[in-house]
Amino acid sequence: MKLKYDKLFSLLCLLAVVVLFFNTGTIRDLASNGDPGARLIPYLGEAVLCICSLIILFSKSDSTSFLDKAGWLKLLIMLGCMVLYTLGLIYLGFLISTPIAVAVFIYLLKEDEKVNPIVALLMVAGLTVGLYFMFTKGFSILLPQGKLF
Repeated sequence: MKLKYDKLFSLLCLLAVVVLFFNTGTIRDLASNGDPGARLIPYLGEAVLCICSLIILFSKSDSTSFLDKAGWLKLLIMLGCMVLYTLGLIYLGFLISTPIAVAVFIYLLKEDEKVNPIVALLMVAGLTVGLYFMFTKGFSILLPQGKLF
């Protein structure tokens, strides 16, 4: 029996869950009485990943891969853009990198749909400003300023 890619990937995800579970246990817990602690979110994410992997592993699938050659190329381009965004955060900072990245992702994900440039610009600005205020004011997290500016 040939192991399909989705089953193989689900096995790799289950292996990752085991590794992450033990690594999450090493996180120092400085929680007070009413605070769930720093381990809660990682444990929840690991549980969701485990459940999804088990569903894929035990499901019957006779379908072929949903990614053709063009789909794999687009996936690689998206991953490359994410790497460039990470580098942009380091060197250019959040306020410069994020609008550029959001605009690129809108363009890449639009498929054959036409996107109104004004709507795209409003989405870019709204998402950037919303994320900025959510992290800086809501969560009191400093965002990257960038090394070049």
